[in-house]
Amino acid sequence: VMGIIPLSDTDVFGQLEKASAVPGSYLLVVSRHERRIVAADDKKRILETVNDKVPLTNRRIREKFEGAGIGVNPHGVEVLTVRRTLPRAAWYVVAAVPTKVAFVPIVNLKLQVIVTAALLTFFAFVILLLLLRRLLAPLDAAGQAMRRMTDGSEPLTTLPIQRRDEIGQLIRNFNKLVVERK
Repeated sequence: VMGIIPLSDTDVFGQLEKASAVPGSYLLVVSRHERRIVAADDKKRILETVNDKVPLTNRRIREKFEGAGIGVNPHGVEVLTVRRTLPRAAWYVVAAVPTKVAFVPIVNLKLQVIVTAALLTFFAFVILLLLLRRLLAPLDAAGQAMRRMTDGSEPLTTLPIQRRDEIGQLIRNFNKLVVERK
């Protein structure tokens, strides 16, 4: 008893045509021993021999590689491929997507991270600038008062001490100088 299934039977491989909707992607079912394409989303490739001019493909076939990897397809386009073996049929399935398409989400995420980091850095800079201005406002006010006193637009007088830190110590020392001068 023998059964024959035509490779073009839509019940067997008919879904492959719909599976590779991404431009430049492809799906293949390859006979491991003969290295012939048993089914493909592109009907013209059926019974075509797997290209021997692609070293990565040859190495993966020899090593019985299963998994994902990046390589160059026969058209010279860099693709992300995934290969799985169907041991009962001595076939393997190859799905490939151009890396330019496959990595778009990663590139977009990278751009979002860069933009977010730039915005956070900018906001941190603005907050730090405002904080420093607030912390150094008494020093600025004391400097302006001292300038007016040296210009002669205000009489030489002591300044109010508002803080007990280095700025307050500086104003305290200035006040001592004013008292000694008077």
